[in-house]
Amino acid sequence: MGSGRTGTIYTRRLIPWDPGGREKTDFFFTTDPSADPGAVVSLYFGRWSIEDCLKFEKQFVRGEDPQS
Repeated sequence: MGSGRTGTIYTRRLIPWDPGGREKTDFFFTTDPSADPGAVVSLYFGRWSIEDCLKFEKQFVRGEDPQS
């Protein structure tokens, strides 16, 4: 099972939150512990809009397999 690699995998956990409580708290992870936190969150949000579009296409436009 897996690649046969053993050892420790370091991750960075990012938890952006809104002190005013208007937005929900999100949790993001990266396996690049030196990654800039702002860049990681930006990449997740950029990808989220793509996933949202694919979900819409699949559910409402009846796209057969939009991720292939």
